[in-house]
Amino acid sequence: VGLHLSPSAHLLYCRGPECDTLDMPTCCVAKSYCDAMTCPAGFQHRFDAKTIPCDDISCEKTPYDTCCVSEALCLGYNCPSPNWNLRPDAGSVWCNGWKCSEVDKTVCCEEVALCDTLDCPSPLLLRGNAASLSCATTVCSSADVETCCIEAGTCAAHYTCPSAYLLRSNADEIKCKTDNCTYDEFEHCCILKNFCSTMTCPVDMVLRQQADLLTCNGYQCGETDVHTCCEGRGKCATVDCPHNLRQKEDDAVIFCENSTCSEGDIPTCCESQDSCMDYTCPMGYGLRDDAAHITCGIYSCRETGFAHCCSPLDSCELFSCPKYTVEKTGIKLSELYCTGSQCVSVCCDEKATCSNFPCPEHYVKKPDNYTLCSNTSCSVVDVEECCSPDDRCTSVSCPAGKAWRHNAADLTCGDHLCGDEDAAHCCVEANSCLSHTCPYGLAHHANDTSEQSLCHSSPCTEADDYQCCGIAASCSTFMCPDGFSQRSHANSIFCSGIECDFDKDLHVCCSDARTCAGFDCQSNVSGYILRYDAPEHVCSGANCSVACCVLETSCDGYACPAGYGRLATDYRSYCEGRCTDDDVDKCCAEEGRCPSFECPANFVPKPGYADLHCHDLHCDMTDIYACCNERASCSTFNCPNGSYPLNKTGLLCAGHECNEDVDAHRCCTQRAHCSTGDFLCPPGTVEAVGKDGYCSGVNCTDSDIYTCCRTRATCGELDCGSGRRHTSSANSTLCLSYHCEFVHDSDTCCEEV
Repeated sequence: VGLHLSPSAHLLYCRGPECDTLDMPTCCVAKSYCDAMTCPAGFQHRFDAKTIPCDDISCEKTPYDTCCVSEALCLGYNCPSPNWNLRPDAGSVWCNGWKCSEVDKTVCCEEVALCDTLDCPSPLLLRGNAASLSCATTVCSSADVETCCIEAGTCAAHYTCPSAYLLRSNADEIKCKTDNCTYDEFEHCCILKNFCSTMTCPVDMVLRQQADLLTCNGYQCGETDVHTCCEGRGKCATVDCPHNLRQKEDDAVIFCENSTCSEGDIPTCCESQDSCMDYTCPMGYGLRDDAAHITCGIYSCRETGFAHCCSPLDSCELFSCPKYTVEKTGIKLSELYCTGSQCVSVCCDEKATCSNFPCPEHYVKKPDNYTLCSNTSCSVVDVEECCSPDDRCTSVSCPAGKAWRHNAADLTCGDHLCGDEDAAHCCVEANSCLSHTCPYGLAHHANDTSEQSLCHSSPCTEADDYQCCGIAASCSTFMCPDGFSQRSHANSIFCSGIECDFDKDLHVCCSDARTCAGFDCQSNVSGYILRYDAPEHVCSGANCSVACCVLETSCDGYACPAGYGRLATDYRSYCEGRCTDDDVDKCCAEEGRCPSFECPANFVPKPGYADLHCHDLHCDMTDIYACCNERASCSTFNCPNGSYPLNKTGLLCAGHECNEDVDAHRCCTQRAHCSTGDFLCPPGTVEAVGKDGYCSGVNCTDSDIYTCCRTRATCGELDCGSGRRHTSSANSTLCLSYHCEFVHDSDTCCEEV
C-alpha cells in the first residue's frame, strides 16, 4: 500500500532467489496521489483527490478523469458542513452555470436528517439536544444511535422529590423519561412519605405486593410499620434446581428475591455440579483425560472425586526422556508423575543449544548454532560438540625446501583457518633425510644419497620415518653362501638396507655351517650330552667336545618349551639326572611378554598384546613383528564429505587400519563451504542450492564457480501461458534463478498478446 513497482524493476535484483518485504526499498517507489495531477482546462480536482492514488509515479500516465471532474459537475462541489452531504449521483448532476458555486448547494447537496426524527432502541432515550444534532444521511438510522441516543438516568441519580414526598424505594432502578429526569412528573420517581413503598425492609423481608397502596401508622414509615409493609422472603431450600445444577450447601439461609421463590432465583440458590477439573488427585494419580466432561453429581467432588475423576499416573523414574532433553535434577524422579504427552515437560528439561556457548581459545563456533549440549546448560564437556579446533600448522602446505616446525601439530594459524600466508609461521628450512636415523626394521630409501629427500618437520622426528625410510629387507631374503646357514628367526632379523648387502649383512643373517648339531657327545665324552642350542655353536676338531657337550644334569642340555626362555647362568641349577620337563622351573622361566616392549612410532600393538610372548626372556627389536603391526598409511583412507586428503607423503593412521572417527583429522583437512568467506557468485549466476556446497580447498576461489553457482535461466524457457507471449528480448533476458518460475519471472519475460 502506498508503493508502485519501480519502472526499472525488470533490471533490478532481489537479495535472494525469491523477493520478500526486505526488497521493497530496491523494487518499489512511493505512489503519487491525484492532487499532484494538473487538471486540463475546464476541469478541477475531485473533492477527495488527496486520497485517490495515481496509476504511475508522476500521474502523467493516469487518465485525467480518475483525478479530475468538469468544473460544472457537482462532483467537484464542497457541500457546507455539518448539515449537508454531496448527493450520491453528484458525478452526473450539472451545476446551473459553467462552474459550481454557492447557489448550487440545493442542486448538488442533500440536507441531513436531525436526531429528533430517530426512534432510539430501548432502553435508550434521545439526547436532550437531539433537535440540533445531525444524522449521517438524509434519514436517521441505527448507524446514528451513538450520536443521537443516550442511556436514561435513574430517579435516584437525577431527581429530587418535593416536600412531603420521598423517592420510591426502588428509585435506583426506575429510569427517567428523559436523559436527566428534567421533564419527569414527580409521581414517576416519588411517593408520599407515609406509603409503604417508601419503607426499607430488613434483609430477610421484602415489600408486600401493592405497597404503593398501603399506608404506615404515622406521618412517615418507621420500624413499627415493618410487618404492615413487609413480608418474609422465601428461602432457597424451597427451590427445585434443574438436573445439571445442585442446591447450594447453605440453601436454608439464602433468601430469594421475593416472598415466594421462582425460576428467577435459580442463579441465587443453585450452583453447578462439581466438575473433576476442580478436584486435585493424590500423588501418583492424575485427572482422567475426559475430566472436563465429568461431574460428581449431586455430591461434592471432595467426597467422591477420587473414584470419579482420577486414574493412576506413570512415574518419571520409569520414563525415558527423548534425546533433545535430559532428566530433571534436584528432585526425586520417583515423586514425579505424568501421563501421555505431558511426561516430557513433567519429567524432562530441554537441553541447551550451542548458540550461547563461548568457545575457548583456539576454538571457533561450529556453523550450526542449534546443536544440543549434553545438559540444560552448556559446559566444558560440550566443547567438541559446539566448537571446532582452530586449524593447526599441519594443514599448511610448506613450500619447496621447507618443512613443518617440530611442534607444528600444536601451533595454530593466525586465523581460524590456515592458508598459504601462514607458511612463514608454520614452516622452517627442511632437514635432509640423511640426518635422520631410521629405527630398527627400517632403512634409508635407496635414493637417499643426496640432500634431495627432506623431512616433513625440522628437526626430523619419528613422523618422518616413512618419509625417509622404507621397510628394511628381512634376513629371510638373504642367500647364505656355502659353509654358512641362515639364522633361526631370520624373518624377524633385518638387513642394514632396503635390500640385503652381502658384505654388511652376512654375519647378521648367517652363522657358520660347521655347528655342533652333528657332533656325538656320548661317543666322545662319557656322561655328557649335546647342548640344547647346538645348531648355533660352531666347532672344529678337538674343541668340539668342549664347545658342543655339557653334563647330562646341566640345564644347557635341556630345550625350554614354547613360551619359556632360558634362565641366566647364575640362576640355573642342575637336574638330579638328565633334565626333563619336570625340571622346567630349574632351567627356564616364562618368556618376556609384549607389554614390556614399546612399539616404534610407525607400529601399533597387535590385538591381544598383553598375552603375546617375545622370543626370549627380554623383549627387543627382534620381537617387533611378534608384538606389533605396522600403522596403515593415510593413502588408504577415504576422506569424508567436506574434506580432502592432506598433500603429505608418509602420513599414517592411528592404527593398523584407518578409521574415519579417529583418522579424519590426521589424514584430511576441511574444505571451505560455498556459504563462508567472501565468495560471491558472479553476475548471471545464482547460488547452487541443493549442491554439495563445498569448495575444492580450504578457501573458495574462482575455480569453484561451477561447484557453488549455477547459471541463471533465460526467459525463453518460461511458459507464458494463455493470452501472453515472450518479449522480443526473452532469449537474452535472465530469470531470477537457474530455472524460470511463472510467479517470479512472468512480468519480466512475458507481455500481453
